[in-house]
Amino acid sequence: MFWLDEETGWIIDALNKKILFTEDGGGNWDMSELVEELYTYQPVSIYFLDDQTGFASTSEGVLFKTTDGGVTWQPHHDFGGGMYSQIIFTTATEGWYRSSASVYHTFDAGNTWVNQQSFPKSSRDMFFLDEQYGWIGGLNGMIANHEPGMSVDDQRSEVKAIAIYPNPAKDFVSVKIPGENTTVRKISIYNLNGQLIRNIPPDQAENINVSDLDAGTYVIEIRAGSLGYFEKLIKQ
Repeated sequence: MFWLDEETGWIIDALNKKILFTEDGGGNWDMSELVEELYTYQPVSIYFLDDQTGFASTSEGVLFKTTDGGVTWQPHHDFGGGMYSQIIFTTATEGWYRSSASVYHTFDAGNTWVNQQSFPKSSRDMFFLDEQYGWIGGLNGMIANHEPGMSVDDQRSEVKAIAIYPNPAKDFVSVKIPGENTTVRKISIYNLNGQLIRNIPPDQAENINVSDLDAGTYVIEIRAGSLGYFEKLIKQ
């Protein structure tokens, strides 16, 4: 279920594979389906950015998108499995997709999904307070959290994530890598359109000069050992 305001809302009928939507507070309902090549997908989670643009995850792992308020839907991205999937956006461009085993991150309104991370236990729910703080809960007491400058972190197993600080930054940022024997292989900075701004020599990980970047939001890619992370960087 997702309500944009007191008049406009959408409800999932998973059993009958339908999405119901209303524009008069529930007085009248219309129905739509997630169909591709005569196959009807089972909706699981739904999220709308505005009264026209929305996303629906499915038990089959295919993410659908609508640009007409849910009247019609088109396949948008295939995550390859999504029995307990969930889609959430924290801003107009930044969002998260969660399956039972993994979580994905987007910085461009769902056009691309990066920074896949897996869980030791099956996840069941995801909640974000804002674009900085979020939590994922799963079986056997698993709790994962997201904080500024950190990737999703499984607190139960105490798996530490790569940290970028200070963030927001004005002149310099540092990258902290977990583990004494983990070596940084690559650091790159992109704008929100996915364009490469610059590559940073790995030996400068603890003192990255960003003073000449325009103020705004960027994405920093970090490759260290077998790990790969994409994290938001705010330049003041």
